This record gives sequence, C-alpha cells and structure tokens, in this order.
Amino acid sequence: MLGKRAPPSFNLRGRDKRRPCTAEQVQLVMNHQTPKMAFSTELAYRCGLRAHELLTIERTSDKRADKRFYADGREKNLSSKFDGMGDGVRYVVTGKGGLTREIFVPKDLAIQLEQRRLPEPIRVRDRGVFYVQKYDLAGGKKFTDSFAKASERALGWSTGAHGLRHSYAQERLKNLTKNYDYETAKETVSQEMGHFRPDITDAYLR
Repeated sequence: MLGKRAPPSFNLRGRDKRRPCTAEQVQLVMNHQTPKMAFSTELAYRCGLRAHELLTIERTSDKRADKRFYADGREKNLSSKFDGMGDGVRYVVTGKGGLTREIFVPKDLAIQLEQRRLPEPIRVRDRGVFYVQKYDLAGGKKFTDSFAKASERALGWSTGAHGLRHSYAQERLKNLTKNYDYETAKETVSQEMGHFRPDITDAYLR
C-alpha cells in the first residue's frame, strides 16, 4: 500500500523531477482525474510526450516529421525505433524548438484518440504560445496542474507530469536492451523522445 510521504530517495525539498512513476502509480493518478485528463496522462506515459505536445498531435498524412542527420550525412532514423511496441499507429507531435517528430501510439490508444478527433481544428493558447489542436485532449499547463493535484491525492506526492517522460525512457531502454546493445538502445530512446542526442537522454535514465 502506498504511503503518504515522499520516498527516502527524494531530495530535502521533497521533490525529484527525475523520479519516474511506475505503471501502478500512473493508474492510481488516473483514477483521480477526469476521463479526459486521464487519457492525456496515459498518452503521455505510453508515448513519452511533453505536456504541450499533447496539443500538437497530428496524423502523419497531415504533417511530416522533420529529419535529423549525422555528421556523415546519414539520417538519424534507426530501424530499432519503436521496435517491440506491438500494433499501433504513428503520429507526429511538435516539441521543443519546433521539432516535429514521429511518435508511436499503441492500437488501443489510437482507437480512442481517433474518437476524440475534432470536427474542425481549434486554436488554443498555452503559456503564451498558440497551437492548432486537432484532438480533444488536455495538454499544457492545465494538464500539468491536473496531474500534480491528482498525484498528491493519489500518492501523497508529485514529481510533475514530466516524470512520465522519464518513465517512458527507462521502460523503453529496459525493453530494448533485451535485443540490442546498450548504446543502440539508448540512441533509439533518444530518437523516440525527440532528443536525437543520447547525452541528453542520459538525464532521463538515472
């Protein structure tokens, strides 16, 4: 049974934003959210999304992912990307620096996502930035606030919604290293998360 106080691994301020949530903890948080917020939580957790990226999800037929290249001209697009994730659908999101990247949405979530497709795109504002939203999803500050409050109620502590990306990174690395060497697995996670630099991904794997 989960306690009401932050685990000993937390720093003295009671927060460690790098701390990932387990699947069980994510479900407990979702139980304290509205269906719309809970769906966004599950998407962020299972797809490795930033809060504002939830507002930018698009079909690959509507928008293409940006390409990134190695110094020798090869495209950064490993064949191991999304390997082992089962049936699903690729979408794109636009993240930091305006980078548009592919994400993999498991089939069960993709079905629910399409049920939330808006008849017409809407223009929304989050933290002073405007987005064109095509799905009825919670995202941005409203989502992070909801997650923090639900986590406090469910677990007695919160590390913020960004911890869901840490969970994705660590769980993907664990699964990928079953079939790939560590460096390949880490670079794969880096590409899936939109870092394209494994050294940045290191911060999510501690």
